Amino acid sequence: MVAGIAVAVFAASGVVAVNAGFGINPTLGGLFGVVPADTIALPPSDAGDDPPDQPLYETWHAPADMPATGRVGTAEIPATVSGFDARPAGIYLPPAALVADAPAVPVIIFMMGQPGNPDPSFLAATLDAYSAQHDGLAPIAVVADQVGANVVDTACADSTAYGNAETYITKDVVTWVKAHLHVIDDPRWWVIGGYSNGGGCAITFAAEHPELWKNVMDISGEPYPGSEQPDNIEKTVYGGSTQAFEASKPVNILAAHPGAG
Repeated sequence: MVAGIAVAVFAASGVVAVNAGFGINPTLGGLFGVVPADTIALPPSDAGDDPPDQPLYETWHAPADMPATGRVGTAEIPATVSGFDARPAGIYLPPAALVADAPAVPVIIFMMGQPGNPDPSFLAATLDAYSAQHDGLAPIAVVADQVGANVVDTACADSTAYGNAETYITKDVVTWVKAHLHVIDDPRWWVIGGYSNGGGCAITFAAEHPELWKNVMDISGEPYPGSEQPDNIEKTVYGGSTQAFEASKPVNILAAHPGAG
């Protein structure tokens, strides 16, 4: 009986210690995949803004009523094209995006790990620190859900088993961002990023879609989506096709399309 209790205690201690080291789940709800419903109020968007003629920091002057920090919350991004069962996305708006006549700014579309939650707090802390040193300027960030409500490894792909994860990010999320957020409508000012599972997705999407974003931020990313369980992913997501699975790996995509952007 003592041994049984000890196993549970040691397992719980290990989980707490690892989480403390990485800081991935700041709350108990985060550990169990609970996304708080905190709908963000979005300021009016002037979609389709062209890149500025000169760097924004050279012309921007922060107004006196600008907030000291950005705004964080969630937003439902409809899966209009994909039909993917995604959880609400996390949104971060920098201080400069919260004032009247706000400038169009760059945007980061980011994805967390698996298991993981579309939690914007990590990016928000970093971007708030950045904006504090740059008169409130920072990118808008959207933390989108590429693993879905069931928190499975979708391999960032479209599949009958787990839904159309790739189409959700590359079509539905991109379309929503352009329609609802005041961002520069040019892929040179767009970033696709991710952590762990999301990092593997990010480099894959960047390799596949240079027409959508010219910048990639891959943090501790998997070498390719599905690398944690390749045999299962090849069977479940790619119908047992080794050729299709190999073609989905970012190193092979980049090799097939060198200099794509």
